[in-house]
Amino acid sequence: MLRRAVEIARERIGLTRVAVFLRDEPCGVMRGTWGTDLEGATVDEHYITYDISPGDREFYERAARNGVYWTVVDDAPLVVHLPAETRVVGRGWCAAHRSDPHGTARMMFNDAD
Repeated sequence: MLRRAVEIARERIGLTRVAVFLRDEPCGVMRGTWGTDLEGATVDEHYITYDISPGDREFYERAARNGVYWTVVDDAPLVVHLPAETRVVGRGWCAAHRSDPHGTARMMFNDAD
């Protein structure tokens, strides 16, 4: 389902690059699912895990304070995950969504200007 969401974001919405991460609050990490590489091909990103940063926490808390289940931040770092490194390749917007105040949180990054 999440792979298809990435494909729909590219095909129907017209995003250039997209990645979907799920928040694993008990472990304090964001877990990769599916995304696109620098050429726009859909790639498996299940191997990517990163710590939830204070900025990520603020992202979700701001949405909760505003009584909404999503928020968007401009000028977020956009990265590419390579076999031996993760590299910042630009800046763009990032959207976060959760299904309800205590539900699954998702984060979507877009590299398009």
